[in-house]
Amino acid sequence: MATSRYLWQFSVSHDLQGVLVEKLSGMKFKEFVPSSTPEAMPGMKRQTTLLMNGDVLQMNYDELEKLALACGFSHVGRLDADTIKVREEVRKLCAQDKCHAYGKSWSCPPACGTLSECEAIIRKYKKGLILQTTSNLESSFDFEGMKCLDKAHKKAVEKFTRKIKETIPNALVLGAGTCTACKTCTYPDEPCRFPEKMVSSMEAFGMIVTEVCKANGIQYYYGEGTLTYVACALVE
Repeated sequence: MATSRYLWQFSVSHDLQGVLVEKLSGMKFKEFVPSSTPEAMPGMKRQTTLLMNGDVLQMNYDELEKLALACGFSHVGRLDADTIKVREEVRKLCAQDKCHAYGKSWSCPPACGTLSECEAIIRKYKKGLILQTTSNLESSFDFEGMKCLDKAHKKAVEKFTRKIKETIPNALVLGAGTCTACKTCTYPDEPCRFPEKMVSSMEAFGMIVTEVCKANGIQYYYGEGTLTYVACALVE
């Protein structure tokens, strides 16, 4: 019996045009067809319809990196998910509740899952990005500068999460610190209000951030008087 070839159609946001690139498994993109333009539909977000023969998509990481930088990150690097190690000692540090979020948020332990469950999620992926936000501080006591950097990093994570999930719904974005999508989390009394916005931290999933950066050849220390917050995105 002859094998049928299907023409798949995908809607790709303007921000992620180019994230999906030509060729995989011997197949090629058939054509790019603009389904709307700002000129034709004022106030509407530009969309592109991607037509493809085949069954797998390949990511264009150069375009993903450009998107991440546009969202506000200072540095972006490639991440090999096989280099990620989950550490029981990191979970033990979480349990000390120095951040006052342990057992108080759906994004944090124990609600985000056991360490084994978190590792199982990570192992579904092979590739991704390391996302950093770096700033200079006036001194080691520049707590206002630290607060501003934390806010900027969370804003970049939030924006990138929203953009990437438009085209890659199953992408896993992990940030720094507890989720701040809501002023007060519903945990444990009610389900998460916005699960699509919730972002757990790399530490919640048992990662040592500096170890992940080093294993992927990504710089972490950018000189005296600097501070860097780190996130990551697993996309395939």
